Amino acid sequence: MLKLNHMNLPVSNVPDLTRFFVEAFGFRLVDQRGNGNFSVLVAADGFVLILLRDKKVDATCPPGQHHG
Repeated sequence: MLKLNHMNLPVSNVPDLTRFFVEAFGFRLVDQRGNGNFSVLVAADGFVLILLRDKKVDATCPPGQHHG
């Protein structure tokens, strides 16, 4: 069975989205760098979500988005 392993998600506000994923979905914050510009979160099933600050993020799919 295929399983989504990780996702890099460029966002405009890393700290707020980090709190959202921790509080709403139970992710665990395992690393944070760059004065709130980068967070690594892990879900209970091992899925890794990486939030990266990108000032140019808009409603379209960001060019730096990556999942695997």
